[in-house]
Amino acid sequence: MRIARIDAYQVDLPVSGGNYRLSGGRSYTSYDATIVRVTADCGRIGWGESTPFGATYVAAHAGSARAGLALLAPALIGMDPTHHDRLWERMQLTLSGHRAARCTVDVACWDIAAQAAGLPLCDLLGGRVSGPVPVISSIGSDTPEAMRASVARHRADGFMGHSIKIGASEVEGGPGLDAERIRACLADRQTGEWFLADANNGLTPEHALRTLPGADPA
Repeated sequence: MRIARIDAYQVDLPVSGGNYRLSGGRSYTSYDATIVRVTADCGRIGWGESTPFGATYVAAHAGSARAGLALLAPALIGMDPTHHDRLWERMQLTLSGHRAARCTVDVACWDIAAQAAGLPLCDLLGGRVSGPVPVISSIGSDTPEAMRASVARHRADGFMGHSIKIGASEVEGGPGLDAERIRACLADRQTGEWFLADANNGLTPEHALRTLPGADPA
């Protein structure tokens, strides 16, 4: 079995709720996704995806993923899609860094490998777990009341963990507003729930120290 073709597609993935806000005034209404289809010469098709969390968060963006794929794809044609280590080595030799581009092909090839093995991918990778898996929500920056309501909606959907987005600028309300946001989100805390305050790389030590005294919900 050999890789015969690699195709990439651009898709805009809308944000649930319409707008997702982060620290530093960053906000997103959709995410720029790259969907990759790897076709083997036997007809099997695997799908992969790369959706960087905006160009202002980590050193990756959707345009670079697609540009990277234009370099990677020709180097991978003819290789066995189930030889994952060899594929990763070839990609590293072809393009340094740019994991957002490389992961799309890697995921798609694991998809093909699972099909070839006649197994669900989760079982091929070590086996599924029994019972529910705890998941964490992402509570975008907003007014304290709106964030408290968002936690309640996610709690009703079964989320046990909640990532509270903070990092308000001084104009927006600074550490005082962030402390209110944290208190509001923890106001209805249930047994077994857990929370973290996440500024997405947008918090200074001074801001954190000014937020902490007022963040205690007790």
